[in-house]
Amino acid sequence: MDVTHTLFSFGYNAFNQTSLRSGEESVDIHKQNGVSNVILATWESTVVSSDDNGLEIWGWIPEANGIQGNRFQIWEDRKILKMFGPIESGWLGGLDDNGTVWYRYFGSEVVQKLATGAKDIGYCQSRREIYVLTETGLVDCYLEKDHGFGPANRLSKLPKVKAMAVSFSHVLFCTYGVYPIHVRGSNRYSQLGFDTTVQNVDDVTAVEYFCGLMPQESSVASSLFHSAVILDGSLYTFGWKKNGRLGWGSNSDGDVVGLAEFRGHNDELIEDVHIVKVACGANHTLALDDQGKVWSCGSSKYIWIGWMRRLLRDGLDQYKQLGRSTPDGIAGSTHDDVFRPCTRYSGYATDCHAGRWNSFIIVDPAKSA
Repeated sequence: MDVTHTLFSFGYNAFNQTSLRSGEESVDIHKQNGVSNVILATWESTVVSSDDNGLEIWGWIPEANGIQGNRFQIWEDRKILKMFGPIESGWLGGLDDNGTVWYRYFGSEVVQKLATGAKDIGYCQSRREIYVLTETGLVDCYLEKDHGFGPANRLSKLPKVKAMAVSFSHVLFCTYGVYPIHVRGSNRYSQLGFDTTVQNVDDVTAVEYFCGLMPQESSVASSLFHSAVILDGSLYTFGWKKNGRLGWGSNSDGDVVGLAEFRGHNDELIEDVHIVKVACGANHTLALDDQGKVWSCGSSKYIWIGWMRRLLRDGLDQYKQLGRSTPDGIAGSTHDDVFRPCTRYSGYATDCHAGRWNSFIIVDPAKSA
C-alpha cells in the first residue's frame, strides 16, 4: 500500500499516547507513516485511523472485546470517522461514514445505534449530553442515563447549524444568519464569549460580539478553558487568558474576544494569515493555514492545577507540545502568547489535532513534493 499520509506528534507521553515507540514522559517529535486521521485524543489515550481504514489505539488501553494489542476493532467492520465519550468511564461513541451514530459499553458485546443522518457528534461530559449535528443542519441532544441515553431533544431555538464544537463543559455552534456563533454551557472562564458575570448559559444563546459578520466559511473548536472561532480565515479566541493559550499577544487589555496574533521566528508581525482549521488543547492552541503551515501558542509546560504534578523539569523539554525546535518567544518563560510556526514537522500539513497536553499534525506527502 502506498503511504498517502504521515502523522507528526509531540508533547505529553506518560501513557505512550503520543508515541508508541517512546518510553519517554514527553516527546519532542514522533513520525508515523500511513496515519490519515486522529479520531479521538483524550488525556491518556489516542485513537488514529490508518490509510487502510484500520483503527489503532495508543496510550492507556481499556479492557474490551475487539481490542487486540493496539488494534482497535470494537466497531466491527464499520468505518468510523470520529469518536467521542469518556473512555475512562467504560464507553465510547462513534460516527461512521454512513452518518450513523453508534455507542458501546466495554462490558457489552453489543454495538448500539443512537442516531442516523448525522454530520458531526460530540459529548459534553459535565452535562452528560451527546450532541448530534444532522446533515440538514439541525442539532439533537441526548441525555446520558444509566447504561443508555434518553430520547432526542431537538434544539429548536438554534438557526441552521454549519458546524459545532463540544468540550467537557460547553458547546459552540456555527450558524447561518446575522448571529454566526451560538453557545451553551459553562462560562466560568469566558469560554462562551461573555464576561464572567455570566457563569453558565443553559439555553442556546447568540454571542453578540460576532453579530452581523455573516461569514461564507466558518468553524469552531473548544477545550476545557477556551474556545476558537474561524470566520472567513480570521481566527478569534476567547476564554482563560492564562498561559498564552488565546494567542492574543499584546492585544488583550479588557477584551473578552480577540483576534489571534501571528509572528515569525524573529518576532516580526505576520499579517494576512488565512486559517482553515483550529484545535484547542488544555493550555495550548494549534492553527492550520491555507498554505499547509501549522502555528502554535500557549503553555510550554505540562501542569494540571490541583492534582497533577509538574511533569517537565528541564527547560528544553518545556515547549514540546508547541511543536517547535527552538524556544521562539518563550526563552526564560513558561508560555508564548502569540502564534508562531511549528517547526518540528516537515511537509504540507492538511490537518491538526490537539489532545490535553499533546499535538498531532497530518501531512500529505503528495502535496509536500
